[in-house]
Amino acid sequence: MKIAYVDVFQNLPANSGTDWYTLQLLTDLTEIADVTLYHTQKVEEKSGFLPANHSMKPNHSMKQAHLSPRLAWSRVSARLDQLRPEMLFDASGVDSVEADVVFARVYSYHIARHIAKVNDAPIVVVMHNVEWEYLKHEGYTPLVYAPARLYEHYVLKRADAVTALSPVDCAFVKGVTSAEKVFYVPYEPNGQAFGSKETSRHDYGQDKLNALFYGSLDRRHNIEALKFIKCELIPKLKECGLFDSTRITVFGSGTPPERFDLQNDPDINFLGCVESPAPYIRGCDVVIVPVRNPSGVKVRVLESLSCNKHIVAFPEATVGLEDEPLAAITVVNTAEGFVEALKSQVREATRRSETYRAHTSAQVAAARDAALYALGKKTARKKVRKDRHALFSVLK
Repeated sequence: MKIAYVDVFQNLPANSGTDWYTLQLLTDLTEIADVTLYHTQKVEEKSGFLPANHSMKPNHSMKQAHLSPRLAWSRVSARLDQLRPEMLFDASGVDSVEADVVFARVYSYHIARHIAKVNDAPIVVVMHNVEWEYLKHEGYTPLVYAPARLYEHYVLKRADAVTALSPVDCAFVKGVTSAEKVFYVPYEPNGQAFGSKETSRHDYGQDKLNALFYGSLDRRHNIEALKFIKCELIPKLKECGLFDSTRITVFGSGTPPERFDLQNDPDINFLGCVESPAPYIRGCDVVIVPVRNPSGVKVRVLESLSCNKHIVAFPEATVGLEDEPLAAITVVNTAEGFVEALKSQVREATRRSETYRAHTSAQVAAARDAALYALGKKTARKKVRKDRHALFSVLK
């Protein structure tokens, strides 16, 4: 079976939360199919983690291909270059793509539907996390997120199946479309990359409590988190005499605002973009997530828990998490709360034992079920070629 995964982001090499989720999902899908990731974004010399060939199942593979633009959108806007609005009508860039099932994000649905039509294949919308709410909390005006909400509802109703990132997102999708075609597919961090027993650990030094913040540093919610760290948390740590025993480290993809001047800030250990976050997470004592955007699941929280690290976070950063990971997080709402939580981490850093192990999710099974459900609906409508009938019977 062939799966075409269509996205507006270049997810490989992986260096952000969305990248890691996509990598894990597609790696799991190689259990049942040949997978090709088609993307519209092109990042020159992108750094990050690439999966080893031996991680793929025998007789199956995962590839990545860039969809070349038909118009020079990059001269106008990088965002338009990603979205490719001409592909609402023009299928010439994807009419040769072969697929039995098409996986897509909301923003790439207009591209995926051309591939689905040519191949008479179903579309599975994946990794859904209520996009219009994300845009709203990122500061976009109603002129942007209101139309996005209407389009999102349209896509969810038209898709043959939908997978959601959290129980909250799953409930939202079920309120928009048929509940039987909605599947909860939680993010399960890659055990090879984020396993707590892996030996690769960044050495920050043992002289201080090492507190880590990481993420895409050009996104609004992370920029606000950086502002909180610089303007509220660090001054409060200095005020109570805790700063001399605490090291604040920051890394991530994207370019942070120049006004922060992180490269020359003596109070922050700024590492820039790293190839893989896992060694840096394992090397720290505590991960801080002062993020206020409540939309979606914060992948970094699950990654840090998989590395058996304690987390101190704002309430919004825990939205969508299940009870088990929530029990391993200290939730605070102010700079004073962060200081008190870090005080306790200083006392416990030398005697902390494992408190959380990422449970095995039904990610592979749920993603497969979503694809099979979509294929089954096509079969029931008698729009599937004869060989597809046999394929569906075998997969079931």
